[in-house]
Amino acid sequence: MLADERLQYLRAAVKSLPERMRYVVEEIYFGDRTVKDLAAELGSTHAAVSQRRSEAIRLMRDGLSAHYADDPEQPFHPQSRITPRRRNDYLTQLSESTSGGITRAVFPRGPFLNEAE
Repeated sequence: MLADERLQYLRAAVKSLPERMRYVVEEIYFGDRTVKDLAAELGSTHAAVSQRRSEAIRLMRDGLSAHYADDPEQPFHPQSRITPRRRNDYLTQLSESTSGGITRAVFPRGPFLNEAE
């Protein structure tokens, strides 16, 4: 059951990514495409596509840490490098799309999750 729950969460995490990040992740991991192929298709550099993929992975890790921590009391430390507003938007959307029982916390709208107190 836990594996099924995590798979549902992973699907929601990918679906909640910003459009360009989602496209890169879906094409690389589900479409079996290379970063080089995507760079050519998108008219971008290999490095830019790779950076987008890496940031998407960090953002999904943030979602996993924030919503699905093994220890709900563990403090959240974001790994992604995007702006706090974009991170909060992603985490909020992810929370809303997974609030059917597979998240441990629903974050309130308000101050950003990673702002200093």
